[in-house]
Amino acid sequence: MDRKTAKKSEQNAQELLDLAQKYYDGDGVEQDYEKAVAIFNDLAEAGNASAQNSLAICYDRGHGVPQDYVKAVEWYTKAAEAGNVEAQFNLAMCYENGNGAPQDHEKAIEWYEKAAEHKMGKANLCLAVYYEKNRDYTKAIEYYTKAVKQGVLDAQQSIDNIKKRYMTKEEFEESIDGYLDEYLENLKDIREYDEGSFSNKADIDKVDYKGVYIIFDKDGKAIYIGDAITDKFTIKSRLNIHLKGHESNATVVNLLLNNKIFEKPEDAKKYLKDECSFIAIKWESLEYFLIKKVPNLLNKKGKN
Repeated sequence: MDRKTAKKSEQNAQELLDLAQKYYDGDGVEQDYEKAVAIFNDLAEAGNASAQNSLAICYDRGHGVPQDYVKAVEWYTKAAEAGNVEAQFNLAMCYENGNGAPQDHEKAIEWYEKAAEHKMGKANLCLAVYYEKNRDYTKAIEYYTKAVKQGVLDAQQSIDNIKKRYMTKEEFEESIDGYLDEYLENLKDIREYDEGSFSNKADIDKVDYKGVYIIFDKDGKAIYIGDAITDKFTIKSRLNIHLKGHESNATVVNLLLNNKIFEKPEDAKKYLKDECSFIAIKWESLEYFLIKKVPNLLNKKGKN
């Protein structure tokens, strides 16, 4: 088969797969599981991994065919071995629950991990739950963090619960080494925080409390991480010091000058005021303990 013919065959298969899915969902046509199964079956027999997974789902749910968990596992396996990520996840669930195959946690983990390699959030969530149940909290936090990054935002609550119930602060901090950057990257998406710009005085006034703050450049990259945890300063006062660029402090202005980004203090101050933004996190929150570790890793913080 030449390349042109192969491409045409692939397009035809996709069109048939789309049609079968329409029959299965009742999308634009009358819902008909049996018609969907007939098409899925033909494509699956021809080696189409997506159709194999869809046919397995039909057997799994008893849609268009008598419910048969064993056949579901057979087709999930074919599709999973062909690299279909959804099938890898579905097969893992079968092994975890003992549906269509003897319960086998090792095989379940193996297939969840294969799906997780493709950044499937729900696969990472299942891995996290498994390790939490087995009291491996370090691995649980690792996979919960990956799940959060991949859109499973509720997984953050599980991280908080582990920290509160099962681990000391020191154990928790040690467990998140290696993926703090991921946590910081997703900080805005998963927790409440205050944010603002340096050009808006009201934004700075509202963060008159102790905690941790992160300053971002115009591209959203963290350029400075600091804290205000003594009785002498709050985040508000720290931000005002940065904005004024006091020479006696390790301010962002001095950082920009030292890194040769700007040559004149007034240019650095203007950039900070016009282009930079910040987020602030109260010291009681979980992020405080995490972000306190970041400066040493990123080497971006001087004396505060």
